Amino acid sequence: MVITLTLRAADNPGSDWPRFLGPHANGISDETGLLDKWPTNGPPVVWEKAIGTGYGAVSVMGDRLVFHHRIGDEEVVECLDVATGKSRWRFAYPSHFEDPYGYNNGPRSTPVLTSNLVTPSARKGS
Repeated sequence: MVITLTLRAADNPGSDWPRFLGPHANGISDETGLLDKWPTNGPPVVWEKAIGTGYGAVSVMGDRLVFHHRIGDEEVVECLDVATGKSRWRFAYPSHFEDPYGYNNGPRSTPVLTSNLVTPSARKGS
């Protein structure tokens, strides 16, 4: 898997997306002035980062981008700097979950962010 950050207008950094389905938990953004169609070559890429497996979405608050993924036998919650993609911190712990269908061993959660905490959203099986 890869996280790719695309460039937004510098004078409009966008609003926070601190949990699954966004600020209102309904999948609807309050952003305005969004493009109806991407440019032919897509938006400019600011940075990319290869990450482990999982089914969670990223959460963004201010200059923090936080996600939950799995590398080998560890689940990792990691925070990246939005502007650079560099790791600010990471928390890893052992995971022995095995998907009974053999598809993906997770995790399956999206971090919920507050001004000073990261908490896992509800998750099943991992």
